[in-house]
Amino acid sequence: DGLKNVAGWFAGAPDPFAVVTLLGERGTRPKVMGRTKAIRKTIDPVWTDVVTIPYSVGTLTYITISIYHETPKKQQNKLIGNATFEIGDILGSRANTRRKRLEAGGVLTV
Repeated sequence: DGLKNVAGWFAGAPDPFAVVTLLGERGTRPKVMGRTKAIRKTIDPVWTDVVTIPYSVGTLTYITISIYHETPKKQQNKLIGNATFEIGDILGSRANTRRKRLEAGGVLTV
């Protein structure tokens, strides 16, 4: 909700997409688990893409969701913001959702 507009003054609203990264245990590398499609010209994106995350009850499992603005030159996609969530915390919450404020502005709800 209400993402920061990093598209630029004359470009209109951003074309945001999300990247879901599984954070491994110490000594292991984070692993990108999936990416959503970009939604054109919005600061309030709603994604319905499915990303499968391995999870075992009782095991702390963290993911980071990073939101980017898709640019014509894919190598120059701009980070809008990111947030880290613990899967068990999401699954144990009311309606299985959690919200976090992004530093640059906006709220990420999973």
